[in-house]
Amino acid sequence: MSASARFGLGRSHSLKRARLVRALFDRSRSDVLSVSAGCVRFLYRSVSTTDLPGSLAVQSVFVVSRRVGGAVVRNRIRRLMKERFRQLRPALDTVLGTCGKRITLAIVYRGSGKTERRSVAEDLAAAMTMLVGRLSGIGPRQTP
Repeated sequence: MSASARFGLGRSHSLKRARLVRALFDRSRSDVLSVSAGCVRFLYRSVSTTDLPGSLAVQSVFVVSRRVGGAVVRNRIRRLMKERFRQLRPALDTVLGTCGKRITLAIVYRGSGKTERRSVAEDLAAAMTMLVGRLSGIGPRQTP
């Protein structure tokens, strides 16, 4: 196992295709669902097996608005979100593997630049728990 696969998300886990990213943020689409917790919001949709490379179950993109602050602040928040998501991703992979789904996921930061590290990590963990519950059929059906 390579170091990037063990300690990072790796390039294949990043959602880069403009067509798939645009679909997540298109408000007129009914297949895009969301989960929110505090300063973090997940936008996700099921995709076909041809849209994701190899045996990947999820590809994600991390979004922090320019309204949050300068590049240093935005990059710090993005790094915090990526690290926490990397720690929590195995649970998501397990659920998606058992139900046979593949999803694209946008993780959107909605707070201010002054949000503490702890709250970003806690909110992302709470949103991930809700997402895993909804994908496994435990949680309530959400509205777009």
